[in-house]
Amino acid sequence: MDYMTFLEFQNCKPDSDFRIITGNDAQVLTTLMAGADSAVIAMAGVFPCLCKSIFTFFEEGKLNEAKAAQDTVMELRGLVRSVMPIMSHKYILEKLGFCMGPARYPFRNLNVSEKEKIDSTLASLNLLP
Repeated sequence: MDYMTFLEFQNCKPDSDFRIITGNDAQVLTTLMAGADSAVIAMAGVFPCLCKSIFTFFEEGKLNEAKAAQDTVMELRGLVRSVMPIMSHKYILEKLGFCMGPARYPFRNLNVSEKEKIDSTLASLNLLP
């Protein structure tokens, strides 16, 4: 979200039930720090506890822990964007035990090197059970 747009939204908020929610995986912590109320992000569909921890740590005043969780989400975001976002999410969910089925047009299944890249990153982040 553009910061000036965010400030304009905040000006609408003071005397109403208007809530500001980011939808950008990369901006959860920074928008919370700037006054946003919450976030709805793609990575939460794959790693909900990790994503929720950003908000929980922020509310508890544990900014270092919130930043560490945000950094992990950022690394995951970069990973899935470097391969193929929707199919990367499906592949990670398969690794977590969810049957996601084959790719459907216009998408394709991930190739071996794409899967290896995802596997390597998930292992380095210790995100698989």
